Amino acid sequence: MGESRAKISPMWGTESMGLHTLVGVACPRWGQCEDLVRESPSGRSLPAVRPGNMRAMVVRGNWSGSASVALLLGACGTSVEPTQEPAPRPHIFLISIDTLRQDHVGLYGYERDTTPVIDELARSSMVFERAYTTASYTLIAHMSMLTGLYPRQHGVLTPRSVLSEQVPTLAERLREVGYYTMGFHFPGWLDPNYGFGRGYDHYESHRTAEIAEQHLFAALDKAPKDKPLFCFIHLFDVHNVALVREQEALYEPPAPFDQWFVKDAHEQIAGMKARWIWKKDGSAVNPSQHEAIVGMYDGGIRYVDTKLGEWIEDFRARGLFEDSLFVVTSDHGEGLHQRTNTYGGHGGVFEEGLVVPFLVRFPGGHLGGEHVSEPVSHVDLLPTLLTALGLSSDERLPGFSLLEGRPEGEPLFAERPGFDTMIQWPWKLVQRTEDNRNYLYNLAVDPLEGTNLVLGKRLVKNGQRFESLLELSKQSLEQRFQPEEATPQTDGRSEETRQLLRDLGYADDSD
Repeated sequence: MGESRAKISPMWGTESMGLHTLVGVACPRWGQCEDLVRESPSGRSLPAVRPGNMRAMVVRGNWSGSASVALLLGACGTSVEPTQEPAPRPHIFLISIDTLRQDHVGLYGYERDTTPVIDELARSSMVFERAYTTASYTLIAHMSMLTGLYPRQHGVLTPRSVLSEQVPTLAERLREVGYYTMGFHFPGWLDPNYGFGRGYDHYESHRTAEIAEQHLFAALDKAPKDKPLFCFIHLFDVHNVALVREQEALYEPPAPFDQWFVKDAHEQIAGMKARWIWKKDGSAVNPSQHEAIVGMYDGGIRYVDTKLGEWIEDFRARGLFEDSLFVVTSDHGEGLHQRTNTYGGHGGVFEEGLVVPFLVRFPGGHLGGEHVSEPVSHVDLLPTLLTALGLSSDERLPGFSLLEGRPEGEPLFAERPGFDTMIQWPWKLVQRTEDNRNYLYNLAVDPLEGTNLVLGKRLVKNGQRFESLLELSKQSLEQRFQPEEATPQTDGRSEETRQLLRDLGYADDSD
């Protein structure tokens, strides 16, 4: 079959997606074409437009077909033009569930029924099986998520930095093309003084999902009806409630979710203060106490999942679900005593902190049920949304549209202060910058990262691969990902916010 190059209309909106290889159109009846198939630059065959938007088409050039599929053949100048205007741009809901470990989510294989709502949403979503955050810190990870830049590019690494005015946020990009933008966040790390509030028509903080719900639906009631909506929701209820305060329970979901999975959870941890759990050697926690603590963490997940279910029903009633675009993800995972003496620990570069749930439900369930096994990154989210909306790509962004797929072998990166991490599946390279110690793992055979392949005699066997990965990492970090200079600032957080973060166990400059 010959192939033709054709200008493809975007799924939603009015701008061009650019040139793709046109493969064919699905036509259940002659002249009534429901789906245009394109081949992306990465070689994947994908629907080019939202189903239903190309029912009547004018095709110029030689073509032939059957009642089921019409294939476009190789006449030069073949073009496809929709006779129907593109659909309005969809509402977008981006939901970030702070501290949600991927392997505690049902659709990723967890044995407990923690996420029935998210699991159901996944059935009509594009699911990414190995999605990486850029850092297991709330501040840094969300800045990457909402700018599309790696941490060393956006430069917001401490509470004493603010995003450069030269870096547009997702909210700014969307407001520029006509979106009404709303953001709801837990106070502290996503405060406006870091640059998170830029581009929002409405940006408001909350302490719990219950309060977020009140703020969200009050704002939706007042939102303009003639504009598409962008709604960012940051939920903190899965996160530990106290690492320092003298209270029982490290995780504290509301009843009945506090004992949803372990009925005697409170009895098991009676007398165990949060400070005590943090400070004492982990061996002092017996198996039943460990189960109680993890059960309460899972209860928090079930609580947030239940809330999402209630919200989705409200969205349906308002006509804001079926034709909207939903993203559900997390900024990072949680340690849960897997490697250290602590339960509420995150901030490292191990997989339990970096691998996050990530699913995208396109309007109408478009591409629903597709599972992507290749590693992807939060820096791919913004390019994906730009592609879906038909907006021009930004060459400064290091990520890729997941509608087209990441190029084979393209590495992705994560970091924390003092550590640089590169993943080129199945290899994971960790460089400790303070003393030049290096770690190399084969995640396919060593998912728990227990064997450093460049330690001792193993370096002889793996030296060549290690050197090539090291060079690739150096080229990427030093040449490809040039940093934007974040603006230094005095700490602009209120004393109330600073005290809140101290209560959660954070030092003044940590995340």
